[in-house]
Amino acid sequence: SSMGLSLNRNMPLLELTWSQTNSCISKYRDRIFSKEGSNTEKELQILLADGEDNNLSYESVDFTIPTVLVIGSEATGVSNEARSLRGVVSNIRIPMVRQLESFNAAMAGSIILAEAARQRRVDAKK
Repeated sequence: SSMGLSLNRNMPLLELTWSQTNSCISKYRDRIFSKEGSNTEKELQILLADGEDNNLSYESVDFTIPTVLVIGSEATGVSNEARSLRGVVSNIRIPMVRQLESFNAAMAGSIILAEAARQRRVDAKK
């Protein structure tokens, strides 16, 4: 679809092992932290999308800052390895209507990334 092609061109998507993910996050934080006066907690957010009702709605997240997004599976949610990432900012969810129980991981990721792309387009116009 054109949305998928657009997201692929404009947002870097990586598939990494948990070891690689931790290493990548550490390198990014080290690079940011080395800048004088930089606050790493505001410079990078780690979000876990696991569908729990008590989580923050994805619509209220600021995706204009660099974001690591981890999407849990339908059956088991987010793994313990993901939950143990240093610096997890929030667990997020997609509010459900009527009797829908959950979206599959691909659909949930698409919805959340579309919102991230929308926010970044709006931010770029400022």
